[in-house]
Amino acid sequence: MQVFRAMEAIPVGSRVMSVGNFDGVHIAHRCILDAVVAEARARGLQAAALTFTPHPARLLHPDSAPALLSTESDKIARLAAAGLDWLLILPFTAGLAAMPPREFVQNLLLRRLGMVSLHEGDDFRFGARQSGQVADLRRWAPELGFDLRIHPSIRLRGQIVSSTQIRQFLAAGNISRANRMLGYAYRLQGPVVGGRGVGRRLTAPTLNLQFHPEQALPGRGVYICYASIANRAWPALTNIGIRPSFADAGGALTVETYLLPGHHAPLSSAPEELTLEFLYFLRPEHKFPSPGALRSQISADVTRAQNYFGKLQAAGIQLH
Repeated sequence: MQVFRAMEAIPVGSRVMSVGNFDGVHIAHRCILDAVVAEARARGLQAAALTFTPHPARLLHPDSAPALLSTESDKIARLAAAGLDWLLILPFTAGLAAMPPREFVQNLLLRRLGMVSLHEGDDFRFGARQSGQVADLRRWAPELGFDLRIHPSIRLRGQIVSSTQIRQFLAAGNISRANRMLGYAYRLQGPVVGGRGVGRRLTAPTLNLQFHPEQALPGRGVYICYASIANRAWPALTNIGIRPSFADAGGALTVETYLLPGHHAPLSSAPEELTLEFLYFLRPEHKFPSPGALRSQISADVTRAQNYFGKLQAAGIQLH
C-alpha cells in the first residue's frame, strides 16, 4: 500500500474510496474496506482511503477529544492488511474543517482524488461542522456522477460497533467485548522505562510500559495478556493502576507487566520495546494491607492466568 501525505503527490487515476478516521480499524471499518477492495478489483480500479491527522476532534473540540484506539503506525498497518492500494493521510487544518460538504465531495474527492465510487457507514458526517450527511450524498451521487454504497451499522449483542463504544468498553475493563468489536486483541506499544524497583524488592519484578498519552487505556485492574518482546510473545499479567498498596507510589498511573514463570528464559536485561495484547480482565486493582498479602494475590493471579493459557492450548487456540 502506498501512503501519501499531500494531495499533490497523488497520481492520476480512478478510485473506489472510503473516508474516515478509521480509529482502531474495527470490524465495521473492515466490512466497508472489504467492499471497497472487492469493487475496485472487479472494476480494475484502485482501492483507496482518506483519513486525517490529527483526529479532527483534537482541532474542533480539544478539551473533549477522544483517546485513540490505535497509533498512526498501527492504523496504517491494519489498513494495508485490508488490501488497499493507497492511503492519503491528510493534515486536518482549520481550512479543511471549514470546507462546505459539497465542496469536500466535488472538489476534493472527485476532482483532486479521482473518486468514482464511495463507500461509507450510515452515520457518516463530513464537511464544515460535520453538517454533511448520508442524505446529501444520496442526492449528489447521480448529479455529480459517482457511485455510492451506504453500509448499515453492524451490531454485536444489540450494540452498534463503533470506536466510541469500544472506548467505553475499554474504560470499563470489558476487554472481551472491546476485542470482539475490534476483531483482534487490543494492544498498547511503547518503550520500557525504569521503575522504582519496589516490585522487584517486595513482590514480583515487572516491566513498565511508557504508554502514549493520547492512546486509550483499559480501565484500572489486572489483565491476562501477551507481552511481545523482540517479535516473540510471552504469556503475562499486566496491572494498570496507581499502585494503591504503596504509600509512596504518588498516584501516577502505570502499566506494569509480569512475565509468567515457566514460559520464558530469564531476561539478561530489560527490553527496549514492549507490546501488550490484552486478552482477559482478571480483577480490579485493590489496596492490600501488606506486601505479603499482595504477593499471595499475585500468586493466585498467576495460577488463574496459567489455567487460562492452559485452556487455550487444550482447545487448540493459537493466538501467536
